[in-house]
Amino acid sequence: MEFMLFDFLIELIEDFSSWRHLSLLGAPSSGEFRDARVRRGTAWLLEHLDDPHPIDNAARTCGLSRAHFFALFKKDTGMTPTLLLNDARMRRAFAWLER
Repeated sequence: MEFMLFDFLIELIEDFSSWRHLSLLGAPSSGEFRDARVRRGTAWLLEHLDDPHPIDNAARTCGLSRAHFFALFKKDTGMTPTLLLNDARMRRAFAWLER
């Protein structure tokens, strides 16, 4: 049953998600971010996927306002912090389903 659900979710993502290939967005890997604050914020986000206010707290960790962090992140990566979080959470969920 889990495999059927997993296959269904993969097909759904492949068919309907415009974000299914994040690499096409031109987003650099974490080591390639130009701004150290974005690098630090990204690392924080990926370590705190279950935080109830992840973007606010990542911004605070970097010494930035939420709006400034969001704008800097988008400029540096070509995607929003929310998209990064959703992608990381989905990857974690798929990994859990595979077990």
